[in-house]
Parts: sequence; C-alpha cells; structure tokens
Amino acid sequence: MPQTAWQPRLSSEAPPTRLRRKPSGSACVAPSPSPSPSSPLDPPEGLSVQHEVASRLEVRRRAASLRAPTGPAPAGGGGGGGGCVRRSLGRRGAAHSAFLVAHLRPGARRQQQPPRLLARGSRGAAAGLRGAHARARTAAVARPRLLGPRQPRGRRRVRPLGRLARPSAPPERPRDSSGRFVLSARQDCLNFRHKQQDGVIKFTFTRKFDTCHPGHYVITGGTTHLVWSWGAGPLYRLGGVLAKGDEAGLLRVQLLKPDLPRSGARRAEERLLEIRSKKVEVPAEETTYWCTVEKLPDTFSTKHHIVEFGPAIQRGNEDIVHHMEVFHCEHPPDFQVPLYQGPCHAPDRPHEIDSCKRVLAAWAMGASAFVYPQEAGLPVGGPDFNPFLMLEVHYNNPGLLAGRVDSSGIRLHYTPRPRPYDAGIMELGLEYTAKMAIPPGMPSFTLAGYCIPECTALGLPPEGIHIFGSQLHTHLTGVRAWTKHLRGGEELPELNRDDHYSTHFQEIRRLAKPVHVLPGDALVMACEYSTKDRANVTLGGFAISDEMCVNYVHYFPKVDLEVCKSSVDSATLVDYFDFLRRWELQPTSREQSWRENYEAIEWTPLRSGVLADLYDHAPLSMQCNKSSGARFPGFWENMSIPKALHPLPEPQRKCDLKSDAMGEIESQETGETLLN
Repeated sequence: MPQTAWQPRLSSEAPPTRLRRKPSGSACVAPSPSPSPSSPLDPPEGLSVQHEVASRLEVRRRAASLRAPTGPAPAGGGGGGGGCVRRSLGRRGAAHSAFLVAHLRPGARRQQQPPRLLARGSRGAAAGLRGAHARARTAAVARPRLLGPRQPRGRRRVRPLGRLARPSAPPERPRDSSGRFVLSARQDCLNFRHKQQDGVIKFTFTRKFDTCHPGHYVITGGTTHLVWSWGAGPLYRLGGVLAKGDEAGLLRVQLLKPDLPRSGARRAEERLLEIRSKKVEVPAEETTYWCTVEKLPDTFSTKHHIVEFGPAIQRGNEDIVHHMEVFHCEHPPDFQVPLYQGPCHAPDRPHEIDSCKRVLAAWAMGASAFVYPQEAGLPVGGPDFNPFLMLEVHYNNPGLLAGRVDSSGIRLHYTPRPRPYDAGIMELGLEYTAKMAIPPGMPSFTLAGYCIPECTALGLPPEGIHIFGSQLHTHLTGVRAWTKHLRGGEELPELNRDDHYSTHFQEIRRLAKPVHVLPGDALVMACEYSTKDRANVTLGGFAISDEMCVNYVHYFPKVDLEVCKSSVDSATLVDYFDFLRRWELQPTSREQSWRENYEAIEWTPLRSGVLADLYDHAPLSMQCNKSSGARFPGFWENMSIPKALHPLPEPQRKCDLKSDAMGEIESQETGETLLN
C-alpha cells in the first residue's frame, strides 16, 4: 500500500491587542471565525492558512523578520485585516503579521484523495492495520512538522477524505509599544453606511468577493460570521467581540444566496398554516428545547403540497429564538399521538413522540424563507399520512433572562392543488453509530459517509432525481462540511460546501442550480471536526455531545430511497481493536461495545493517525434503506469505497497571487497609526 499522505498546515494566532477606532459615529463590520459552542463570542485561538501561496508568504515573512527594524512602525499604507483595520507592525511584524478580521480560514479548497481499500478478510485487514501503523509512525518520526497530506507527484493528485493534523506551537505574538491597531491603506470595505431605527441597526457595504489580497477573507456561498461593535470608542479588542462600554454582537449569515425569483401566478391559491408554541414561559437557562405536538386540520385528509416555509417569530423574542424544526410523526395513519407541550427531553414526555423525527421544515437564526421550485412541492396529508406534526424550538438565553413568554413557530405555505412532482428528503452521510469516532485533542479530523453506486443503482429511477436543496448537519465539534458528486470515477462539481460551518446556524439552502443525480452515481458527505478542547473521544450518536455528519437533501421526484449512509465495516473494526490490544497493549476487547472500546484507548497523535488511515481505506457497511425503514435487497457489508479517478481541478482565483503576495510583504513594513 502507498505511504500515508500528510499535508503541511500553518497557523498564526491573533493576540488580544487594543483597537483605536475611527472618529465617533463610525463602525466596522468584519468576517469572524466560527466561535466555540460554549461561548459564541470567545476569540479564536488562531488562523489556519491552507493555500500554497500563504505557505510561500510565511517563509518570506520569516526571512523578512531577520531584517525587520526595531522600534515603532513607520507611517504609510498597508493592506490587511479584510479591508477594515490592521494591527500596526513593530519588531518581527513582517514575520508574524496576524490579520484582525481575517480569522476565518481562507476560501481556498482543500485537496481530497480518493480513498483506498484494505485487503478484505481478517488477515488482510490486520496486515493493512500494521501497515497503517508503520506509515503513521514513520511520518511522525521522520516528518514531525508536516501535519497533513504530502504534495502529489507530477500530475497525480490524491485527495484523502479523512486526515490528521497535529497542533504546532503558536508564533510569538507581535505588538508595538502601544498595542494599537492601524488604519489600512487598502480599504476594501467600501460605501459603508448604517442607520439606527426602532432599536435596530441596519448597515450596507460594498466589497469584492475575493480582494486578491493575501489574508483577506474570501466570501463564498457558505456561512459567514459577521462580528460587529457599536459605540463611541475607543475599542480595545475585536477578537470575539469584546468592547469597552459598547454594544457588540455576532451574526451568522449566508451572504451569497442564489437569486431564485418565484412566480406570483400561483400565490393566490396558496394558504397559510402556522405551527406555533403556546405561550411558553422560557426558563432562565442558557439552552432550552421545547416541543409542541399538533394535529393537522381535517382539510389535510387529501394530499397538499408545501411550497414555502419560514419563521413566525413573536415580536420582541428575536434574540432568544435560535432555531426551529417541524417533524412528521412516522406512525400509521390512524395512530393517535398525544398533544404534548413541554421540554423535548423531559423524562416524562410521551414515548410516542420519539417517532416524530422526519424533518419537514427547518429554520435557523439569520435564515430567510425556503421556497420550493415551481415544479415540485413537499407532500403532506392524504389517506396514508399520519396527521400529527411536532415543532421543536431551541431557545438560546445566555443572559438567563426570566419572565420571557414566547409563541413563535414556523409558517407553512401550502396549496391544495399539487404540483407536477412530489418533493422528497433523503439522508446522506454517516450512520448514527458509535462505530465512527473522533479522537480527543484534534484541531482537525475528517470523517466521510458514502452513498455508493450500488445503492443509487437500485434506489433511483432511470431518469434520476434533481436535488435543489441541502441542509448540512453536524453537532458541536463540526467546523466544515461538504458533499462530493462522483459518476463513473469522474468527480463532478460539488453538491454543497460550507467552509465556515456552525452548528448554531443550520438552514435548508436552495442550490443555485439543481444537481442531476443518476443511478450509479456516488455522493460523498465529508465533515471536518475540531476536538482540541475535549479530553476523551467523541463518538457518533444522537446526543448533542456525540457527533453526526449528514446532508438532508431535498429533491424531486420523490423515490423510495430515503437513507443512503455508511459506516466502517464491522469486521474491520473488530480487527482494529484486536490490533490495538495485541500490539499497543490497549484494554480493548471483543466483549465490549464500540463505545467502550473507543473510550478505553489512550489516544496519542500516532493512534489518531492510524484511525484516520483506517477510515480512509477500510470497506463499508451500508444503510441503503427504503422509506419504510427496510433495506433494499442485497448484501451491504464489506462494500468498496467509491473512488474519484478523475478529480476536479482546483478552482483558480482570478488574480495574480504571486505578485499580490509580494505586495503584501512590502505593505507590512509600513503602517499609519490611527489615534483617538
């Protein structure tokens, strides 16, 4: 088997320093990093730089640091910080310049590798594990500073879907004598205007999606975290945000939404149905999940189509309603579900609501309404449809406010005249199982779930399906998610990608163009996680402390295939635990559960690397399930991982990176201090 590939990663840490702001009345808005789940406003620990030019730039910065003069930075212009403000540079400034508002990882896409198979059978799997162990050990000893896949040879490009990255020591934090920020000579945020009305601040600005400036944030179609601060100043810190005596906050948005106009011809026949909470006294707790079960009106005894859904937030509670979902209760048509109202995880909740888990609609703070294409709608009602739905509302109350009463919910637009096609929802990605694990202390670890060609060949009609919507989903440690599309070994354009994913902003997003999926195609759902703050292994499962990697895709026409997900082959995983017990003296056992075995392991970077290699190459156990929950006929164990024999070329930025990088080095040697 070929050697394990490792990819170098660079990081620079943005230190907490003081910020002097522009004259009173001005404001600055900047892209921000995905904050930690425990504290949405905590500053990030560092900036991960992942494109080749940034690597070359870092080498030049370090060389420039040897020539950097001591003393305060000279006056002059310079680029940086996403175009708003930049830290002034003093000694070693050219070497370790960290950009204020470019904490988010740049938009350059990461290389992926078509996974390779272990030899099948217990002997082959064990031999593969020993080989993976040897490769990981060699890489750890011979190349301790290389933290990701090595560079491809010649024209052959490899793309691993599961990778390991170990933390490196943070660079020395650059500061000048006063710790002040500087006004960049390169202002890419233009035409900034704002106004305050009825307690709401509205602002607009103009900026190129890609400024072609190293370190600047590239605006893509995924999530953007906007950090804002408002007040007279001065600002002392803009890392999370913390501002002395001023109002500050964080907003997650999808800035680049596709322009999908809807026709008004059919709006006259559309009707509204609101599924709302009923005067909930929101507890003075940070997190509350509140569930409300309702029965559809009798008019839904015939089939209707949902054509749009969006939020119905009670006025004044916009700050505490974090996200909402409507689930269908998957019971026989005549089954009666109790009309429950209360905490979703209360021990005395009716067990009948446990089957209310098929997502019909979802909304997250900052999201707009979701509109179906004109040719399709989501079917609800009819003689075979159980009439009970459940609304789940997540209240986020970090201020522990008491006395708030809420009746928010989701507004459904439906029509009694069904459209030409029924829309369906299909689950892609990883099974909800403890067979998949993420070691602790990992800044980056990737898992992938597969919808293999054998499953789509059985479950899709000859004309295929058209995917028009996508909801990426992980739990608390997910930081990036994407879905690849393969056909006959050729990699097609990605179905969806979010390089700045946040579990606190999960919305169903319309795709700019529907994706046509044919029988025999493969769909690969990959998720990157960060467990650097966790002391023990994170396993797949349903609990919020467990992890998931799923894409709920919305498509038409509806087919019987509802779940197309994978996990590592069970026999291979048994061999892996046997290997650890025999060669690593770990207390694993065939009598223990998957969870017990993973939790018994003493995790090291080397063992984490072996596990990543196992996931990349081991055969699969498949869930190729019908809407009824039954599997399609066939043997779904020990299945091969689909490979991209002809991967897509890396996207090219429309700018001269080399010349721009040199200009950035020159600009770092000057800077104008912005005084009060």
